[in-house]
Amino acid sequence: MDDKKIVPKKDAVKQDAWLESPCSVCSKAPCCSFLPLTYMRLENRTDFMNLALLACYDNIILGFKKSGEWSVYYNKTCKFLNPVTSMCTIHGSASQSYICKTYDAHHCWYKPIFVDREIEDFIFIDFHRLLSLEKYMDFIHKGFDNNELDWRSLIGHVLTIPLATKSAVKEKRIGYEPPLLPFKKNLSENILFFPPYEKPGRDGHFDLLTFRLGFPGVYLALADNAWAFMIRTTLNKQLFKQLTSEYFPTLHPRNGCYSFFQLNKERSLFSEIGEKLVILQLHHIQLIKTLTKYDAFGNIKRLPTTRELIDAIRAGAPIKPDKAA
Repeated sequence: MDDKKIVPKKDAVKQDAWLESPCSVCSKAPCCSFLPLTYMRLENRTDFMNLALLACYDNIILGFKKSGEWSVYYNKTCKFLNPVTSMCTIHGSASQSYICKTYDAHHCWYKPIFVDREIEDFIFIDFHRLLSLEKYMDFIHKGFDNNELDWRSLIGHVLTIPLATKSAVKEKRIGYEPPLLPFKKNLSENILFFPPYEKPGRDGHFDLLTFRLGFPGVYLALADNAWAFMIRTTLNKQLFKQLTSEYFPTLHPRNGCYSFFQLNKERSLFSEIGEKLVILQLHHIQLIKTLTKYDAFGNIKRLPTTRELIDAIRAGAPIKPDKAA
């Protein structure tokens, strides 16, 4: 039996036609502009350092819930969203992510928070709000016990500080990342690596890859013992300087928990092709799936190695960058 072709098909998705979907009248399309990256808790000084460092990066914004949970978002528009009509240009097609197809737009989580701002237990936090919040609550000296937070007082203070607006200067197009990236170049302060770091265990895990890689600046970075989502962004030097002068004088970007340095320290990265990561884009997902072998139950039995992926790409797999819609 060919163990490459026995993955069970997903059940048919009943998806609204575009004009029948609530998405068709959502002018801001927040689900296509705010990519959730990770969640964390603010429990100690190191957590505060990591949050503050993330807030120094362009297109990274934090969310804070009354429950004490912090969320991290990448604020870029999906390459398949029409910027004029806010219409998904691949809605209902085979190219659309399964995550998008099955999302319940009739009970949208994004719109009340990102558009209507009606949620009372959630607030956006950027760099200036975070530092002001720390000074107001005195986390560093009094501790990080979320049970002691006076939420209404906290919200009242934070809302006096306007969120920073994006620069009106047109952003430079992020160029195509070469298929191979040496470990040394990953030490760049303008590259972040986000979980999950585990390899896919079943075919459905590829859905997250398809969804995330639809956002410009998001890549899949592969070693033979770990995978990660790589974000190309820019460290705001002015904000970073303020962070080091007020809180962490010896801080270096590589000290952040989402740097390559910390990923390599935690995972001891290994690649058959040497000290290099394989950097893939959305159109490479089908190549990975083609080279993947499954068991009789559709679970992944073996993923391609970095050597097999590079050999397949060099043998003629498409290597042109995905075109934005």
